Amino acid sequence: DQFDESTLLYRSAGGAGHGRNDLALGPDGMIYSIHGDSVDLPTEFFDATSPLSEHRQGQLTREGHVLRFDRDGQKAEVFATGLRNPFGIDFNADGELFTYDADAEFDMGSPWYRPTRIVHVVRGGDFGWRGVTGNWPPYYPDHPDNALPAMDIGKGS
Repeated sequence: DQFDESTLLYRSAGGAGHGRNDLALGPDGMIYSIHGDSVDLPTEFFDATSPLSEHRQGQLTREGHVLRFDRDGQKAEVFATGLRNPFGIDFNADGELFTYDADAEFDMGSPWYRPTRIVHVVRGGDFGWRGVTGNWPPYYPDHPDNALPAMDIGKGS
């Protein structure tokens, strides 16, 4: 298929490398955009119904995230956060979103190392990845050990 025209819905800020990694049309008719930790988490829009809106609004952090837009760009939300460098978006037959998230190889051997993994991405999910100084203690409800991956792949990146 080819498009007759294109429209810019959103311009993301941040670097390249762990950047703008995929774009997909979801089974719900919404556009999903996935970004790595070198792209700024947007602060200008949060859907009032998003579970992320209360504790994340206005924060500028560097972590991978999933954005969701309607087709004309009028409705936009931060769908999920706390990823490192997610790559690829796919939906299963039930419409559930999955992605592959890379490890941080420089963290290998540390207590906060998280292996390469396949993540079942849910709306409002915070999958716990932070830069070293931003790691949360284990007693936080959304600590990485409490947001388990669908599958650990092992060392990678």
